Amino acid sequence: METFSQIAPSTNWIGRCAIHHKGRILIADDMGLGKTLQAICIAAYYKMEWPLLVVSPSSVRFDWSQQIRKWLPSVSDINVVETGKDSAVSGLVNIISYDLLSKKIVELKKQMFRVIIMDECHFLKNSKAVRTVAAMPLLKTAKRVVLLSGTPALSRPSELFSQIIAIRPDVFKFHDYGLRYCNAKQMPWGWDYSGSSHMQELQLFLEKKIMIRRMKKDVLSQLPSKTRHLVFLDPHSVKKCKMLNGVSKVMTTLKGQERREMLLQYFHETCRVKLNSVKQYLLDLIESDKKFLIFAHHTEMLDCIEECLTLKSSQSKYIRIDGKTPSEQRSFFCKKFQTDSSYRVAILSITAANAGLNLCAASLVVFAELFWNPGVNVKLSFMVIIRNSHSLLFLTGPLVGSY
Repeated sequence: METFSQIAPSTNWIGRCAIHHKGRILIADDMGLGKTLQAICIAAYYKMEWPLLVVSPSSVRFDWSQQIRKWLPSVSDINVVETGKDSAVSGLVNIISYDLLSKKIVELKKQMFRVIIMDECHFLKNSKAVRTVAAMPLLKTAKRVVLLSGTPALSRPSELFSQIIAIRPDVFKFHDYGLRYCNAKQMPWGWDYSGSSHMQELQLFLEKKIMIRRMKKDVLSQLPSKTRHLVFLDPHSVKKCKMLNGVSKVMTTLKGQERREMLLQYFHETCRVKLNSVKQYLLDLIESDKKFLIFAHHTEMLDCIEECLTLKSSQSKYIRIDGKTPSEQRSFFCKKFQTDSSYRVAILSITAANAGLNLCAASLVVFAELFWNPGVNVKLSFMVIIRNSHSLLFLTGPLVGSY
């Protein structure tokens, strides 16, 4: 246990649990509780079994490299796989993205990694996805497997199955799992595993055999709790749209692909009609002495927010992280936001900035838009640990709203 106490004494309990499970464990702590450090500690305990493979979202590969160098300074042979042409096995520590995993699978299988860390393991929720098919053989043959996710299942129990068998390959067959915990039903087209059943039993099984999960309220009780407020905007500032007024009637007559296309169009229109109202609200919010994050989904909304902040650039600087932000720039922007008091706003894409970011210097989260998967919205709401405020404000809903 010396490894844990040397690096971070607070990880002792996590380390003991991981060793009790023979190095095969899912760490599902709330965001901000140090899952990366915990995984590094566990991997370091089994250093004699390295080389180590770390699989992460593309955007946080370089952050993993920095964290390993910080906490394990004696480890210098770190290989970050940037392209499909790079070797995936040349380092003592090899860090690869989920996107490149399937392309390098033959090379990775030959290496026979015995210690693997899978960051944001909910990326494996779809058992038929290419990344999951590529990852499972590696995880089943590895001796130590550490999965990390603050949200292992965003929507339904079926999303947990791949992660469960990654830790315990022999514990369930998919159909048996589906019957017991997914309320599986046989339909004319096949079996439907989208439901849920026996949730308390599943939770007990996960806690006893698979998972460690600590909530912020359990370990950070000295911090004030979050509060959520609904902010009603000036209705006169919301642009009228005939399409939104008539869509509810049309929706009942549409099916299949036509219905999905109409929903996407509707979602985009909800962005366009509230651009002015969001802009006006932000102009007022910037006047307050708050450091905050603002999330949006559509590029049009992100651009509107940035335009608004540009008008107030003399009062506060900002960062923007979206799908076009290079991986190496994300850590730089986060550090600026965390350490420079003049950077008061972070403009963030809901889909591009929902993992691997440390922005706990903020005391406020603003949702200019909500995503259609509520699990993603909940995950984003926990990106901030309040250190300088007694409340956390969320703006969401159909206009800007509140969550």
